[in-house]
Amino acid sequence: MFADEPVSSQRATATWYEVPQNSLAKRRAPHEFTAAHDRLPIGSYVRVTDEKTERSVIVRVTDRGVGKKRTIDLCKEAAVAIGLVGAGVAKVRVDLLREREP
Repeated sequence: MFADEPVSSQRATATWYEVPQNSLAKRRAPHEFTAAHDRLPIGSYVRVTDEKTERSVIVRVTDRGVGKKRTIDLCKEAAVAIGLVGAGVAKVRVDLLREREP
C-alpha cells in the first residue's frame, strides 16, 4: 500500500485526544486511525513510531490544531496501539508515507 521509504521523517512530541463521534475527522476517515498535525497536508498518511518502545501505527491526518509543545495529536485508538495513553505524551518519529503506484 505504501512505498518502502518515507517521503520525510521528523522527531516529534505526540499526545492523544478522544475524537468526538460527530467530528469532521470521523467523517473524513470513519474506519481509520487519525491524527491532527499543523503542517502536513490533510489526507496524508504518516507512520508514528514511539522512540522508546519502537511500536508504530499508521494514521491519516484529518485535523489541525495541535499545541506549541507537541507536533502531532493521535486519536485515542492509535495512542492505545502504541502504548501512549498511559504516559499521555511521548517522543516519536513521524514518517510521511507515499502510496505505492499501481
